[in-house]
Amino acid sequence: MLALEEIKIATEKITDRTNLLLAILESEGGTKQNEFQNVNLQRILDQAITDLQRLSTSKEVTIKLTKPKQNLEILANPEKILQAIKFIIHNAIVYSQPKSNVKISLSANKSSTIIKFTDTGIGLTSQDKKYLFKAFKRSKTATQKWPDGFGFQLSLAQNIITNNNGTLQINSDGVNQGTNVKIVFKQEKQS
Repeated sequence: MLALEEIKIATEKITDRTNLLLAILESEGGTKQNEFQNVNLQRILDQAITDLQRLSTSKEVTIKLTKPKQNLEILANPEKILQAIKFIIHNAIVYSQPKSNVKISLSANKSSTIIKFTDTGIGLTSQDKKYLFKAFKRSKTATQKWPDGFGFQLSLAQNIITNNNGTLQINSDGVNQGTNVKIVFKQEKQS
């Protein structure tokens, strides 16, 4: 039975890596404007959290989502936005300590829609911040915490979000101080 479980885990790793490589290839082409549609961000966040529930459970990390009662929509490619958000939540989970929380909030003001992600994980040094969006670059701390990573999820997430008229900001007060991620989309909707 143990061998079967090891095969299952190895298969999942191969599938994850294949999907990430496909994402890299797809992101090179950008997102065409005609692929944009109204995207309900509450649904996207709920889907991302559901998709990553097994990982969060295995890492003993609780995801807490705060969202408004009214639907918040942006004009974007829903599959790409889901993918970028999953990359960010995945990183927050794997780099957080067991029995901690990843907090996600969704809000809007007159000009933009904002998603914030906060974790209490390994944080970032000033040196790490220089390479955050460089594909295949990882800090020593990140490599020790999660040796299976490749270091291109944040690069892909930034590319996807930029191609969908958003911005991605990442901040940390230092090592073991957690990380704050913010995505900002200009308020636009297709009629």
